[in-house]
Amino acid sequence: MPSFALYGFKVLGHVASVLAPDSISLKMPPLFTYCEANGLRYFAFGPDGNIYPCGQAIGQPDMAIGRFSPDLELQGQKCKDWATRSVMSIPQCRECPIATLCGGGCAYGAYKQTGSVMMPNCQNCSRTLNAYIEHMRETILRRYAGSVEPRE
Repeated sequence: MPSFALYGFKVLGHVASVLAPDSISLKMPPLFTYCEANGLRYFAFGPDGNIYPCGQAIGQPDMAIGRFSPDLELQGQKCKDWATRSVMSIPQCRECPIATLCGGGCAYGAYKQTGSVMMPNCQNCSRTLNAYIEHMRETILRRYAGSVEPRE
């Protein structure tokens, strides 16, 4: 059966690393954040003199977290939002059973959809996960049939 890389599908990559550990070269830990932009671990410097927390946001001044030209200036609340964004700081994610599979989703996407980076951007993760598990059900059952005690 041909395989494909699941690292672009974070939720599926996590599930596959558990269900088929021999076919996944990269073991994925739980995600508390979606990407490097969360936690202010990434900065993009735009030709407009603005500092952006995400490369996709370059050229969109409302997404800037500060300026580097003509002087360095950071916007405190925007920096704080990006620095603290995680599944622990987003109320909807704290209640989600699969939050650590998606890390709260893309902050840039959340901002574009809701106007706030402090909202989740689930991108149909539950539906995608359910479809994947349904598709893989027979494979999963065959692989683990002998190692799981039947429920009563």
